[in-house]
Amino acid sequence: MKRTIQGIFIALLLNLQILHAERGVLRWGGDAESGVPQIFYDVKDSSKLTGFEYEIVKAIADYLQRDLEFIQNDYEMLIPGLQRGQYDVVINGMQRNSWVNKAHKAHIALSKPYFITTLTATVRTSSRFLRFSDCAYCKIGILKATEHSAKAVKLLPGAQAVVYDDEAKAYDDLKHGRIDCVLLEYPESFYYSLIDQSVRLLEDKIAQCPYCAVIRDNDPELLKQINEAIQVLKDRGTLQAIYERWGLWNAETAAYFKTAHASFDKATALKNYTGSLQSGENDDHFYLHALSLFAQAALITLGISFTAMLLALLLGFGIAMMRTYAATPLQKLAAVYIE
Repeated sequence: MKRTIQGIFIALLLNLQILHAERGVLRWGGDAESGVPQIFYDVKDSSKLTGFEYEIVKAIADYLQRDLEFIQNDYEMLIPGLQRGQYDVVINGMQRNSWVNKAHKAHIALSKPYFITTLTATVRTSSRFLRFSDCAYCKIGILKATEHSAKAVKLLPGAQAVVYDDEAKAYDDLKHGRIDCVLLEYPESFYYSLIDQSVRLLEDKIAQCPYCAVIRDNDPELLKQINEAIQVLKDRGTLQAIYERWGLWNAETAAYFKTAHASFDKATALKNYTGSLQSGENDDHFYLHALSLFAQAALITLGISFTAMLLALLLGFGIAMMRTYAATPLQKLAAVYIE
């Protein structure tokens, strides 16, 4: 009887190991450095990722029965990283309209859209502007590698695009009057306007921006699986529930999903995020995260300094021994080096 129980226990362990091995890993590339509300580190726990696109990728990985591995990369380097094989898929606010005509040349494939948003302009609260067309002959901040924003600015008479690496710097320049407007997608614009009352959104929707997953074009099976996962999550209402939690369920996505528009009251993730900022938790997170980075940098610097000192001592000892005890040609060589 005892041996039977042991045998059953061992068989269960082996089955669990086999199932874990068969799950595989979905390597996902994204930029969490300035990605609110798409992908960012939790205000309350800087070791955990959160964001509405993080929840989407997690749901896709769960559907595909794969473990999720996040790989950080700068936004403008996400596609080059995918091409080099650093990860399997990019899901990080990738504009389908921006890549659809370049996909073949870039050797990438685009999934069906999983979210539809719009370009939205942000101005100072004191600004006289009511619509984006009022920003003609103004300086407009856009992010690097956002062709859709650049095209919108070009269509505006006399407007000048000012390109930024991250939205924080763009909004800071907007607040201090160095630029007149920031043009980003609605999720970033909306979230920033909630935490900073010195800016406001213009009401007009400038252009639709469908978000899609990006895969290498030599992996049609993964593209098929991700498209299937998006469709199933859409049909089950999983995607709608995610957008509702983050306060991002909109008329454009509702029309694409062919379902009704939801109320703002369900935005629990949005309320949790803004509540943690108002309670000062974000400041604590920022300083703790900064201290952690400084500590890591200090350790790296000390490590490099110690290694360099050790190498210098070993090299100096070796040259001194060569200068004293080596054969005459080597002694002369060492003397030349020393002098």
